[in-house]
Amino acid sequence: MKKREYTIENLEELLDNLPYEIWMKDKEGKHIYINKLGAENVGLSKEDIIGKTDYEIRPVYIADKCLETDIDLITGKIDRYSKEEKITNLNEVSHHVNKFIINKDKDIILGGIAEEVSIKESIQDITEHIMFNDFNLGNLKTNYIKFLKDKLKSLNLALKSTNIDIFLYEEDRKFKFYMSANDDICIFNDNTRFILDEDFKKEILDEKNYFCTSKYKKFIELNNYKDELVSRLYAIEIAGNTCALVNIQYENATVIKYKDDVSIIEIFKKCQS
Repeated sequence: MKKREYTIENLEELLDNLPYEIWMKDKEGKHIYINKLGAENVGLSKEDIIGKTDYEIRPVYIADKCLETDIDLITGKIDRYSKEEKITNLNEVSHHVNKFIINKDKDIILGGIAEEVSIKESIQDITEHIMFNDFNLGNLKTNYIKFLKDKLKSLNLALKSTNIDIFLYEEDRKFKFYMSANDDICIFNDNTRFILDEDFKKEILDEKNYFCTSKYKKFIELNNYKDELVSRLYAIEIAGNTCALVNIQYENATVIKYKDDVSIIEIFKKCQS
């Protein structure tokens, strides 16, 4: 067998950069590994989690559920656990959880991966109401503003971003509507218009990473601007036509929760299928 050209440290760094919680436990339920996001969401350091059971690091009602499914896996009642679990708290955070057995023929290791899906639910709600309801601008202002505002605030909270803005367009690229999660600190305003031409596409939409928000200055005037601000702009398309732009903004690059691309575009597309 060819010698491996990577180390355990390389693999751990890879797992630390994934937008999922990943963990391993022994058959006694004690953690033997957890990645960076998993530790952050628990609120403890990796070192403080290793060697502890769920009852020592999580609320009892969550630990009870973890133990129940761990036992089902260890006893062979199920081969794999895959289900969406909702944590009932202020933010109603949901995770899609996958759990399985590693090393079945040796010392049992329980492996687990959890993906936060609250973001998807928020975007799905927004797009379903925007894209699938027959309304004009007047109806939107009277019937949907509060709904959209609440959903943008929830999405902003889930991402731990500074602000989120959404721009809606007609099929002919005519501007339709703008809204911000937080009007007090938004860098745009109700009169902001992005012209969806080739220059804008090349400079902004084709950028696949978070960029210095100052790039917007080439196209529009900015309010409440700070040099440290970073942004990512997602173009949402239906049948090849841009119907929305979603701006996600952070105070600086060091506080971005999901440094890898959380595929918001693909989530929007799923709403249309």
